[in-house]
Amino acid sequence: MANKDQITEQIEAYLAGEMSPGERKAFETRLSEDQTLAEELRLQQGTHRLLQLYTQIDYKEKLRIIDAEMETEGKVVSLNKSARFSQRWMAIAAVVILLIASGWILTIFQYDPARIGAAQFEPYRDVITYKGDALPSDSLILAAMAHYNLKDYAAAKKTLETTLAAYPQLADARFYLAMSLLAENENAKAIEQLTRLTGDHKYGEVAQWYLALAWLKADKRERSVELLQKIAETDGHGYQEKARELLVKLTGFVWKIPGVG
Repeated sequence: MANKDQITEQIEAYLAGEMSPGERKAFETRLSEDQTLAEELRLQQGTHRLLQLYTQIDYKEKLRIIDAEMETEGKVVSLNKSARFSQRWMAIAAVVILLIASGWILTIFQYDPARIGAAQFEPYRDVITYKGDALPSDSLILAAMAHYNLKDYAAAKKTLETTLAAYPQLADARFYLAMSLLAENENAKAIEQLTRLTGDHKYGEVAQWYLALAWLKADKRERSVELLQKIAETDGHGYQEKARELLVKLTGFVWKIPGVG
């Protein structure tokens, strides 16, 4: 595994556009699989934007100095009191702009759809282990749920995939496979499984809620909002209140700020 310095160098190369097409593709594949790496990228994006902004401010100041020198036609100009006063105010203005930019970037981080989805997501509780049935599928799915309850979602996913291959109509296996995929940040695959469960008599409502979270985790805010609105408008839906609360976070005035919505 790459150490922190190597990860930082890779992220800097990615942000600076210094990766080859092959390297960039491989790095983006890692981003989709590694939540920690994706989080580090978001943090460094903020720093990268601040540095770009500071560079722009510094470049404009250099141009101002060059223009001033050209106006004097090569004469040596000593800064008088007025000029020093002007420079002081320009420095203060630059600091203010940086502080505003910092707040703007922090706002983007706070309202990042993937962040909100990850914060809302909590794997659904185990309702399988003690159901008391005696079906042929039990030995497989109970083994999967043992891994699931230990939060070993990779092992649970593998066993649930085997269960679903043997029993493709088993909604229990499909639902907990979706939970394991979400826990492993395989959001696209989770969306596929949850979409097939939204009409299920047992898992329909809960699948709709988790599908809305999966869209968020996949950075598809509009798709999530559309589904949440349907849930919020459905009287008696088990997740109606949660959907309404989440919609407040996803549709407020902050989303109208450039770079957020």
